[in-house]
This record gives sequence, C-alpha cells and structure tokens, in this order.
Amino acid sequence: YPIEATLANGSTKLSLKGTVQDPLSFSGANLRLDLAGPDMALLLPLTGVAIPKTPPYRVAGQFDYTDEQYVFKGIQGKIGSTDLEGDLKIDTKPTAEKGRPVITATLASRLVDLKDLGGFIGAEPGDAAKGTKRPVASNGRVLPDEPISLPRLNAADVHLTYRAARIQGRSQPLDTMQAKLDIVNGAVELNPLSFGIGGGQITSVISLSEAGKGVKARATIDFQRVSVDKLLASTGVARGAGNMGGRAVIDGAGQSLAQILATGNGEFKLYMGAGGNVSALLVDLSGLQFGNALLSALGLPTRARIQCFVSDFVLQRGVATARTVVLDTDENRVVGTGALSFATEQLKFVLNTDAKHFSVGTLPAPINISGSLANPSVAPDAAELGLRAGAAVGLGIALTPLAALLPTIQLGIGEDGACASLLRQGKTPPKRR
Repeated sequence: YPIEATLANGSTKLSLKGTVQDPLSFSGANLRLDLAGPDMALLLPLTGVAIPKTPPYRVAGQFDYTDEQYVFKGIQGKIGSTDLEGDLKIDTKPTAEKGRPVITATLASRLVDLKDLGGFIGAEPGDAAKGTKRPVASNGRVLPDEPISLPRLNAADVHLTYRAARIQGRSQPLDTMQAKLDIVNGAVELNPLSFGIGGGQITSVISLSEAGKGVKARATIDFQRVSVDKLLASTGVARGAGNMGGRAVIDGAGQSLAQILATGNGEFKLYMGAGGNVSALLVDLSGLQFGNALLSALGLPTRARIQCFVSDFVLQRGVATARTVVLDTDENRVVGTGALSFATEQLKFVLNTDAKHFSVGTLPAPINISGSLANPSVAPDAAELGLRAGAAVGLGIALTPLAALLPTIQLGIGEDGACASLLRQGKTPPKRR
C-alpha cells in the first residue's frame, strides 16, 4: 500500500513516503522519513528524550515498524554545520513493564563544528565559546553555582554510541571524540567520553543520578600523552612543548558543581616530562598578572624548560591538599606544599625554590600563594628571608611518594627518564654553576 504523508507542528516538519504491507498495524513498512526543524529541543513530545537546544537541522533515512519497534536506519543529515549519520531504534515493548521505551542509537559525524553544540554547555547554539568562559560572579566566587538538574530523563532509557572523526572550532584543541551514553531509570553514565588531542587523549567516565534536591556525581578523567603545545596554541596566548598526563577523580553530591566540589572526595594528579615551557604554562593557566608575579617571585626566566613536573593532590570533604608538588627545570627545583578549600575558594600554598645557579632576582625565601581563587596573591615569606633551610633538604622527603607514581607517569607522558633521574637525585642538593 503506497503512503505519502506530511505532518507539521510549527516549523517542525515530518514527511513519509513509501509503502506498507499491513496499513492497519503499520507493519512491513518501506518508507523514506524526512525530519526538519529549527531546534531539536522541540522533539521531546515525539522522542521522549530531553535534547538541549540545537541549530536548525534536517535528517532523513529509511523508516520501518515491526514487532513494536520503530527503526530509523541509514540516517543522513546535518545539525547546523555538523553532519550526522547512523541508525536509531525505539523499542516500545518495555513500556508496559518499565513505563518507558528504550532508544538505541549508533551515530557518527565526519565533522563536528563546536558552535553547533553551544546548547550542550549552557550557551546558545552558534556560540559555544560563550559557555566556556567563567566570569567572576558578583559574590566573588569563581566555581559554577548554577543548579544542575536531570530534567525529564525518566521518559525513556537511552543507549547511544557516538564518534566524531574531526572537530573544528575557534580556540579549542580537540581533534576527535568518542562517547558511549547510557540513561537507565533517569541515571546517566558516560563510559567513555573521550577526546583526542594530538597524539594523546582525555578519557572520562562520568555518572550522574538524582540525590534529593541535587545530583550525585562521580567522574574519573584520565589525561594521557596530551600535547601541551596543542593545548596552549588554542589559546592564542602562548606556545609550549612536551606531553602532559594525569588523573582527576571526584565523588560528591550537591545542587551545583561548586557544591559537589565543596563536599567531594577524590584526587588530582598532573605531570609533565622534559621539554615543557614553564612560563607559558603558568601564565596561561593562571592569568597574566598572577602568572607573571609568580614567575618573578620564583626567579624563573621566560624560557625555563621543564625537566619534570609532578603534582599530586588528595581531595577530602572539599579540601584539596598537596601530597607531592615538584617542579624541576633547567634553572631551579621547586617544592610546593599547601591546600585549597573549594567550600571557601581560599588557597594557601608555599613554594620553596632552590636555584641550580645564582642569578639576579632569585629570592632566597619561600613564596606564599594565598587569597581567593578570584584574587590570589604572591609574596615572599619575609619572616624566613635568608633563614630558610633550603628546598633541597626537603626535596628528598617530597619525592618519597614519587617512586610509586613513576609507572603512571611513564604511561601518561610516554617513556621519559627525567622524573626517574630526579628521584635518584632527590637527596642530593643540585650543583650550582
């Protein structure tokens, strides 16, 4: 039986053209489905899935219905400038048992334009960069305190696999993307969410579920051989070199990201091997004014090269405490201690520097970093000026946990003997030239 139908709801339009073998049960369908509209968020009544705002879209493919399953295969289309292809199935059989259908999709894109994903990060579609900028709030806080919600995710269970072969967008370092998303009974799990950056990748496992009025969240993020130059080049401010590795783990609950961090537990490790540019890294990550002040206080030249950098923090009830912070450059060795409270956004760190050769401007005193995340300050410890015991003495103690981290460091940044060499020299003061 031939079928040709067009449905419209405002600017959203759906057309079907083809044949069905049994029109009463709508089975044996061989139909071409064409769906277009201004925003996929408007499809909630049709799909049962809450989709963030998107730019105008159009998708088409073969549609079939059999055994209470809607099958949309051979999908080809575009969302804004981003292409989309793959297959989608909606199984309505579990509805009687679980009260919701099951949606299974395998999708891919040859090219993703990040401006089309603005709605997924809290910005308007076409303005993805807006959602990545965090201005200081009027209350002086930096961490995002917007409420997190899992709206209308109980309407359907979702199993989605997605791959993006290439990502383009202004001021971003990402090359590729891979994601496996499962939404079951309203709980969300991304395992994995992976981004390729140069020859490395950032891989995350993230789970979210409702907890009272807030959200229970657990995330594990692994950085493996991530190109520092690729990261810094995307900012347009600085360039660098070398690879970066590490891991971040957070387990907490709250109504916002700020609350989750303020009560959360976990850890954060970050390390770099030989070849990094410490000045470019510090200035870019911490802001020009603060970064330059820190470099000046440490007496580091603008082109100091990293031999080994390791930072290892433990997060307990919202307080991140440094277990190991060691920076070894061709000019200095720096050991750091201190903590950051995410609840108050106050930080207090002390950096002890031991120069490998004497130079004008190097301060023979610990450097205090204190204040708030929004307005940190850098100043030498005047009380210990000229009286410090020397960072090299404490370096051996600080490097004790480094031995256990070495296998992870080598995996994260590739084979690099600089950190192993630093461990061997930890109890020996650096030779001054």
